[in-house]
Amino acid sequence: MIVRVTNGYEKLSEGEFIKFLGNVVAKMLGNEHFPKRQEAVKALQTQQEEYLKLVANATGGGKEPIMLRDAKRSLVIDLLHRMGADVTADSNGDSIIVTTSGFPYTQAKKPTLPLVKPAPPKVKPGVNSGELQATGIRQNKNGAVMFLITDTPDSTFSWKPTPGTNIKVLFTGLESGKRYYVKYVLTGPNRQRVESDAVSYIPQ
Repeated sequence: MIVRVTNGYEKLSEGEFIKFLGNVVAKMLGNEHFPKRQEAVKALQTQQEEYLKLVANATGGGKEPIMLRDAKRSLVIDLLHRMGADVTADSNGDSIIVTTSGFPYTQAKKPTLPLVKPAPPKVKPGVNSGELQATGIRQNKNGAVMFLITDTPDSTFSWKPTPGTNIKVLFTGLESGKRYYVKYVLTGPNRQRVESDAVSYIPQ
């Protein structure tokens, strides 16, 4: 999972923002998970104290006190943005560590990587005569797997498909002493398809 600090606190009311800011400062001060951020936390604490004074001064109204209060809040939010980015980086995807910071966060699934050309299948004889067992390698938990087998690989339409979800298949009823060619196809997100090279084997 990808864990990232969010910035919803920007839209909080004055009272809610003061409470949120106090919670972040309290949780970040001396937090063992963020030792490299303690100097920044102390700087934020200083700005918090100045901001609270300006909030009190603006209680009675007046254009200049309100302007000073809002300017300080913008500065504090900027510091919170930077600290939130540092918390995201330092937590390394651990939501429990992010929780100790006091910041809100969101979790999202990591994007699925595209499939790459798979390694050729491993082929070995089955227990009985005329059997071949083939095994492929799954990627990114892809669902569909299709094995193909033929005794005439140069003919596009001669490949016999065996679709399914298993990464292993057993071919039966093959002619002993004849060379067969086996490959497989993986299907991933957005119908992406990747195909392995073929491996040849002669069943007993």
